[in-house]
Amino acid sequence: MRLGRLDESIVMHLQQLSIAKEFGGHTEQGRAFGNLGTTYLSKGSDDDNAKAFDAFTNCLVHAKAAGDELSQASTYGHLGIISYKQGNLQKAKQLSNLHLSMAQKLGDLDGQTRAEHFLRLLRRDESDARKASA
Repeated sequence: MRLGRLDESIVMHLQQLSIAKEFGGHTEQGRAFGNLGTTYLSKGSDDDNAKAFDAFTNCLVHAKAAGDELSQASTYGHLGIISYKQGNLQKAKQLSNLHLSMAQKLGDLDGQTRAEHFLRLLRRDESDARKASA
């Protein structure tokens, strides 16, 4: 995705999704939903974050149907980030813990590192919020 061309990217990913629905299986559809979710997440508005959450939720459904645990783990991470952006720290923590546990089970060191880093950020934000309210 080139900066400033996210709307064009969304159109292309919607075309990819349409083709995947017609000719592909769960893996292809999950990948298309994941690409769409990533693009919406890059746009960053509240409305786009909601669309990203929906896209990643569909990605997760297809990853589970395809038995693709690595994609499931990564998708939990994306859903955790979106939940954080939407102000739902508890849901972000829950989804990030799912990302971490799956990454550990699969031996995905990159995924473990990303999940652990994000969970540290969540703990810091929770601590800052407690201090602010005290």
